[in-house]
This record gives sequence, structure tokens and C-alpha cells, in this order.
Amino acid sequence: NLPNGIQISVATLLKDVPTEDLDYVYEQLDDSIKNKSFKNFYHRMVLNDGTERIIRVLGDISPLSTSTK
Repeated sequence: NLPNGIQISVATLLKDVPTEDLDYVYEQLDDSIKNKSFKNFYHRMVLNDGTERIIRVLGDISPLSTSTK
């Protein structure tokens, strides 16, 4: 039960993804990093009560550091 618009970690994103979908999700995230551009995507997740949901992942690629060197 996360509110809309909050930032979450990759670990939080992946914890409820079914095992058979993890390769797809990792591929989407890896492509975003390689291309320095985030493409929205959908994937399944299984809630604590066993129900399945389809979620849309939205994001931005941002630098790890804001150094101005």
C-alpha cells in the first residue's frame, strides 16, 4: 500500500514480483540504465494475501551524485 508518486528502491519494486517475471523486470531496468532513458513498463506483482496485480512502473534516470566538478 504505497501512495502514488513516492520514490521506491529497486529492492522494494522487486520483492513482490513473481520469480518467472524477474528476468523481464531486470531487463527493463538494465535497458533504462544502458540507454539513460526510462521507458515505462508493466509487470505483475503478488500481494501478501495472494492476489495478483498488474502495475505500471514509471521513472526517471537521475545521477547518483549532484557534483558540479
